[in-house]
Amino acid sequence: TSSRGRAFREAWEPMKAFYDTIRDSVYSDDLPSLYTSGDPVPYAVQYIVRPGLTDKLRGCLDAAAKAAKHPVSRELIARQRKHFERWIQEAKSYRELAMQVPYRADAKLADSFDAPFWDELAGTGDLVVADPGERHGQQARYRTTAKIVHDRENLFIRFDCWAPDMATLKANAPATDSIEKVPRGDVVEFYLGSGATYYQFILDVGNGGERSGDATYDAKVFDNSWTGGWTRRSKRYADKWVTIVKMPLADIGVTAVASGRVTFQAIRGKMYDGGRKDYHGNPVMDREMASWGGGWVHQSQTFGELKLELK
Repeated sequence: TSSRGRAFREAWEPMKAFYDTIRDSVYSDDLPSLYTSGDPVPYAVQYIVRPGLTDKLRGCLDAAAKAAKHPVSRELIARQRKHFERWIQEAKSYRELAMQVPYRADAKLADSFDAPFWDELAGTGDLVVADPGERHGQQARYRTTAKIVHDRENLFIRFDCWAPDMATLKANAPATDSIEKVPRGDVVEFYLGSGATYYQFILDVGNGGERSGDATYDAKVFDNSWTGGWTRRSKRYADKWVTIVKMPLADIGVTAVASGRVTFQAIRGKMYDGGRKDYHGNPVMDREMASWGGGWVHQSQTFGELKLELK
């Protein structure tokens, strides 16, 4: 506070009100996103636009601009105003994510890799670049889709991950102790939420068997002592790997399909050789992050809504 007070001088009180209002909005949210992302717009949507704080915050900046006397203070306020107005303008075109999840009573959904009904589902569509920068929101280098059905007790989430290196793609080794191993290399990370919490899951190509033989990770927000009863199976194709997750709805706090609200985000992190070398001439691996709508990891305000159909 003291350093900001020195920077804004006479304008500190309205600027303090500006920052306090945003902070209070974040911490009053039932499911705040406390993880840093390079894209400020989803935060502006969740903590400024939706709570109706745009005019109040703009008024704080107006008052600060009038109170400021020192040229440095005026410049700092002008820069903050420029960022603020950009956030609000871009928030107008922010797209809410939603997916219809059909009901299916079919047996063996967890092994339905080649069942034709998957082709009829829209799902997330192709995931888009989540990394900050000029390519944010654009077509990803490595195509990934997620599709979901339910049987009233479980979600069946299918991820299709196209990969040109299928011939050499290896699964991570499972953990040998009580600490789960977070798989690296080519992974799917997804989030499911209900109410004021969410759950995180990470998996890789696997060995084609059950989850117990693979490297997987799950957590309740950041608490990885939580372990759900979900299972998964995976299958390799010439051009992609596919995994189907069976997720008990009760594990994520959904006890009534008719009234339960489920949020979801799918992210794929793919390591690849981008042509860079280190000082010793060895390849430096790059990573592309792609997601549903461009959201980032743990960025709860970018989760989409799953609408579970009853029949």
